[in-house]
Amino acid sequence: MLAHGDAAAPGPGDAARPAVGDAAAPRLGDAAGPAFGDSVTTELDVLDLLARLVDRSLVVVADAPTGMRYRLLESVSEYCRARMSDAGELDRVRLAHLRHYLELAERAEPELYAHDQRDWLLRLDAEAANMRAALDTAVAHADAGAAARLVNALAWYWFLRGRLAEARRSLETALSVPVSAPAAPGTGAVRARAAAWQAAFALLAGEHVDWRPVLEAVPDRRERARVEVFVGMHVEDIATGQELTERSLATFREVGDKWGVAVALVRHAMDAFTRRDHEALERIGTESARLFIELGDRWGLLRATEWLASLAEMRKDAEQAARLFGEGLRMAEDLGLWPEVASHTAWLGWVALGKGDYDTAIEICERALKLATAQGYSRNTSMAEMGLAFAARRAGRYDLAEKHLNHLLEGLSRDPGGDFAMHLPDTLIELGYLTELRGDADAAMRLHMEALGLARKVGDPATTVFAVEGAAAAARPEQAARLLGLADAVRRHNQTPVGLSERHDIDRAASRARAALGDEAFEAAYAQGAAGKLDDVEKLL
Repeated sequence: MLAHGDAAAPGPGDAARPAVGDAAAPRLGDAAGPAFGDSVTTELDVLDLLARLVDRSLVVVADAPTGMRYRLLESVSEYCRARMSDAGELDRVRLAHLRHYLELAERAEPELYAHDQRDWLLRLDAEAANMRAALDTAVAHADAGAAARLVNALAWYWFLRGRLAEARRSLETALSVPVSAPAAPGTGAVRARAAAWQAAFALLAGEHVDWRPVLEAVPDRRERARVEVFVGMHVEDIATGQELTERSLATFREVGDKWGVAVALVRHAMDAFTRRDHEALERIGTESARLFIELGDRWGLLRATEWLASLAEMRKDAEQAARLFGEGLRMAEDLGLWPEVASHTAWLGWVALGKGDYDTAIEICERALKLATAQGYSRNTSMAEMGLAFAARRAGRYDLAEKHLNHLLEGLSRDPGGDFAMHLPDTLIELGYLTELRGDADAAMRLHMEALGLARKVGDPATTVFAVEGAAAAARPEQAARLLGLADAVRRHNQTPVGLSERHDIDRAASRARAALGDEAFEAAYAQGAAGKLDDVEKLL
């Protein structure tokens, strides 16, 4: 209660003094910290005092989702703090407040992965100001261990709620507390875990950070594996993500962490999506969803079913994809999982794009982009902005498409021998199409071939075919026919049919090549390409 107030309330020397009384004020402050809902100190008849404060409008009563809450007006808070300070009790009360909220945060942490996830999210929402006040107390008293324990307990809550800025700010604050000598037992371990979360959240924000030594410093294997799998899900380099996922999965199975296994399977499902392995994606996604249902973790269920929905989108089943993503969006909104709201909104934009409804896709992706940008979550931002740019180009809004494509490329490494962002190849292909439509076929071809090399490195057959089709649009007629034949054969083999949003570019390239070559020569070149392999692209040019 000390963390709330009302600036418009009477001064501390007016209504507060007769209602509270000098003798009661310090102990009211002592009761005020933990006096929420079901926990009230018994040192004093606080209920009678509380009723009188409510009657005099010095305490505000609010009906919150977690139950009735009482908030001290600022005038009462200031008066009580002054009396506690005069009585020499202020530090004792603040430390009691810290102990209480540290205990609450650590009690809440495991519940955020289980059946009561929603209730505990709401409870932590209601206690956000008290948690910040508790961290301030830990910092003020140079309690490095308590500060690290508190931010560790709240890290997953901040992630689920999309409060990336608060998470990073709080972790930095906690880690800035110097470790006194002698340090409390376990201080080094909890600080190592906090440093690992700090690196993970920096990665989530799209920053380059040397996270390996930080993760390796976490002594507890299970805790280290949980941060590893988190990093593995968000690191741009696919090989690195797979390495971390495999390592964490082995640990989870050894220590019996079912939740960790389920999360690692989500990453495996994402890899299956990248490979366009329909069977593996369905099998792994279904198993992950089953585990999350058993655990009661609805966030995890959202992540697993997201990739099952993406399977429908990959199969061009727009109706099924829209239904699954729509259900996920409603669940995310109900839980207040705002990063998932942004990602599912972006997915719905991609579904509209696949149906050829470009204006709707632009509108939905713009909404998703605003949500993702507000949260600072780089992957959701890229996903939404890509959908917006792709839809804008197909809608003939070339300036809008170019603006967002160039923004997506800003600051990205394009070194084919190093790590690169997962969205880089598709972005280059789309920019290649735009460049070709504006009349520079040579520059367009260079972009498509650059993207082709990157897609091969990733092992993404869909993006590889996308690059081949883009190259066909920029190639000379006979080359175009061969490339189109190759792309069609690969699509048939991988069971990735052409969608409405892709059909126009393919038909445009085919019509131009057929008109230049004639039907017989076009079909011959097309058949030659269809008999080739993706490794033969350069030979077909």
